[in-house]
Amino acid sequence: MRRDTSGCVEMCRVASRCVKLRQDASSCVEILRDASRHFGMRRVLSRHVGMRRDASSFVKTRQIASRCVEARRDEH
Repeated sequence: MRRDTSGCVEMCRVASRCVKLRQDASSCVEILRDASRHFGMRRVLSRHVGMRRDASSFVKTRQIASRCVEARRDEH
């Protein structure tokens, strides 16, 4: 029985590692979401499924923002 219990302990350790890996993976997803808000990350976004639309809307928002900046410069 001792051998079986030691195997179970080892399985528990592996399981806890898997949980940690999952947590790391979820934090990576959060990092990607944050990255999508910053410049120069369109290439990263395009590699992931379902993120292309977000990237294109982000680009449009950037274009609008740059136009606003230009308009303010013209006012001054």
